[in-house]
Amino acid sequence: KAGVPMLDTDRYIFPVCFNDGFLWSSEEESYMFSFPGDGQNDVYPGIGIDLHDAKGVDKHWLTAIENSNVVWISGELSENDDNSVCVLLESESQSEIFYIYNKVYKRSLSVKKGRKLAKGDIIGTAWGDPLWGHLQFGIVRCDTTPLPSDVFSNLINGFPQLYELYFKDDFYHIRQYSKGRINFGKPDYQCGNRKNSQGFEVYEGKGWLTGKWNIADKVEFVTDGIDGNVRLRKKMFRGTGAECENPLNYFDYEISVPNGTYRIRAKAGDIFSDTWQKIEFEGVRPFTLSLKAGEFDWTTERIAEVNDRRLTVRIYLDEDNKTVAGLSEIVFQKAK
Repeated sequence: KAGVPMLDTDRYIFPVCFNDGFLWSSEEESYMFSFPGDGQNDVYPGIGIDLHDAKGVDKHWLTAIENSNVVWISGELSENDDNSVCVLLESESQSEIFYIYNKVYKRSLSVKKGRKLAKGDIIGTAWGDPLWGHLQFGIVRCDTTPLPSDVFSNLINGFPQLYELYFKDDFYHIRQYSKGRINFGKPDYQCGNRKNSQGFEVYEGKGWLTGKWNIADKVEFVTDGIDGNVRLRKKMFRGTGAECENPLNYFDYEISVPNGTYRIRAKAGDIFSDTWQKIEFEGVRPFTLSLKAGEFDWTTERIAEVNDRRLTVRIYLDEDNKTVAGLSEIVFQKAK
């Protein structure tokens, strides 16, 4: 029901402590139903919360989301390396609900199997994987206790509840920007796994305008571990369950901003493919860039007027659909 909290905040708490200044962007590419777009047909198991600045150090401690019991601790999951373990908690209030805290830093682990935890009790800190520091958090509903081998088999979507626990009374807030630098497709460790490939969301204040034709509600991105970009073409996610075709010959990226005059420019190109793109800011005279694979170039600065609270960047595609378009960065600033 609109306006009624999903969870009682006297019983539940966000699973990362705020004492060390933790800030959650809520924009990570690692969330349930986030199609990876790399030829796979699976989705991300759970929610990956960026904690890269706390990787391997005593900072941003992980906490029990509610009163619960430690069912098991295992380092046997394929996602774990020698530094990380998975902790499974069983809800004290709902016997069929379990909480997954995966990629916890082994040396910081503060709980043992069988221990009863109160809401907010410390579990440990995050490790993540060899490159990106993060917590893989999941909620499971299961009649029997999940095993490490199939712990992600009965996941339920807990993103709305986490979002509410973090933002509380600002749950329905609209995010706006007056200036910024937006990177696209960069490696996880550089950007906190914010690829900026997702469809527009009011709570993020930015994103791609997609439609019913795009079941994944996102665009493709590529990365080589050092750099990255989004890749735009008429037909996306080829050979997967999310294969789709844009009925238009362009893509729009929108940023929620106050009305006014903006300075803006963009960096185009693709790390692996030749590109052709015509880039237009708010209908102002466009730039056309034709670049070789691995080549990137900036448009010159344009002055754009915004009257609808949306700063729109339109990228036109090659009319013959033979060459992809690529976008690496956007920088913008309100001039007046």
